[in-house]
Amino acid sequence: MFNYDLAVIGSGPGGRGAAIQGAKLGKKVAVIEQQSLLGGVSVNTGTIPSKALRQAILYLTGHFQRGIYGGNSQLKQQITISDLNVHTQKIVEERVITLENQYKRNNVDIHFGKASFIGPHQLKIDHGLSSQSISASTIIIATGSRPARSKTVPINQVNILDSDGILELTKIPDSLVVVGGGIIGMEYASFFSTLGTKVTVLDLQDNILPFLDTEMSIALQHHLERNGVVFHLGEMVTKVTQRSGRIKTLSDKNNVVYSEALLYAIGRVGM
Repeated sequence: MFNYDLAVIGSGPGGRGAAIQGAKLGKKVAVIEQQSLLGGVSVNTGTIPSKALRQAILYLTGHFQRGIYGGNSQLKQQITISDLNVHTQKIVEERVITLENQYKRNNVDIHFGKASFIGPHQLKIDHGLSSQSISASTIIIATGSRPARSKTVPINQVNILDSDGILELTKIPDSLVVVGGGIIGMEYASFFSTLGTKVTVLDLQDNILPFLDTEMSIALQHHLERNGVVFHLGEMVTKVTQRSGRIKTLSDKNNVVYSEALLYAIGRVGM
């Protein structure tokens, strides 16, 4: 006899969808989440906060009003990380509350802790100071993904960051190197250039967002260049060092870029 018909490890979009659908089909369902908040990367460090950040930046910089009022349409002259976090955190908190209510309405049990298998149908949930075991007829692993890393880039989540850590910046940097010309890299390159940060993008590909039609990729690159972004395409980062708070990025074409912060965003890999 099992405790649950279905146990889902992970509360991100995949885990949530599986858990809610199982509950709607009349199954007894449990969700195990390792982090302290529901929603996974999508809600807490990925999709939702990045889109909320985008809206906060567009609002505070008066970006949409520039065509009418010119370049002096900012709502606040000195925009800080705190200003951005107020907007972003509110959206994230509202989304987490929505998820909590959805699980409650569908009678899904939530267990916070790290899950590990102790049998084909048994899980141990480590809560830190205590642990428990549960069993389920079916167990779904929906643990999502994490940012890809490289031995040549010493991520410290202070000034050399990946896409999960970029939202933890304590100040808007005066200069930023973005390694990676994909979706995440271009998203944050556009964010920080709009805030006035000097952004430099390095990528091994010859075009940004290479899955797009070439014409679209080139058009976006030109738009970002008009906003001050500098591109070094077809180049691989070979070494990243820092001294006295300044980061030195070296490429295989011997180009050197100095910056206050670096975002390493070459994609994500499975957990």
